[in-house]
Amino acid sequence: MKARIIALAIVVAVSVPASASGQGPRVRTEQRQPVVVQVSGGGFRWGDAAVGAAAASGAAIAVAGLGMFRRQSREEQ
Repeated sequence: MKARIIALAIVVAVSVPASASGQGPRVRTEQRQPVVVQVSGGGFRWGDAAVGAAAASGAAIAVAGLGMFRRQSREEQ
């Protein structure tokens, strides 16, 4: 019971907002300009697509092999 009261007191102490200490909410008055990013040399890169496809195929083969291994080990038991 005493531990629950201490835990509750800690939670209440931590959750008290900073504005209760006499400080008001901080308001940003500065205006930020949007950032413009220019990309040159765009287009689809087949080399990157091939690497992704190879990784996905390898992962699929690994998952299928693991499934076959688990099935085989269950049948032996």
